[in-house]
Amino acid sequence: MNQHPVTQSDTQKWNKLKWQRAAVLTIILFVVAIGTACDASGVLPPATITFRESLLDSTRVMQVTNRSGSETLVMKLDVYNDSYNQHGNLVFKVKPGATYEIGRLEMGWCFLRGERYTLNASGYVIPIEGRVP
Repeated sequence: MNQHPVTQSDTQKWNKLKWQRAAVLTIILFVVAIGTACDASGVLPPATITFRESLLDSTRVMQVTNRSGSETLVMKLDVYNDSYNQHGNLVFKVKPGATYEIGRLEMGWCFLRGERYTLNASGYVIPIEGRVP
């Protein structure tokens, strides 16, 4: 067998290769960890928000539908009227597949076009945000 002695250059190449492999492995682990943490089931609540005209007056009623097949959602709604510097909130539960309506009777709030809302659900990272149409 013909063996070559290990030179300093060989050692440097080996060390560089080890660091490159370690960096690639770290990136792969990071991507897997982020992908697991950002699983859609734990980030955005499985809820849909729609509005209908109120039967009482010219305001709106918010309809929150739980699209989950098995999970009761505990939700917190924050509503902001920037024109009048007003804020209202409500905590409520929505059973799987059910729709919860929120308006003057449920919250004491008359939804007006353009008002901002934020809907948070327990166990979910990202809230649903929007404006009343």
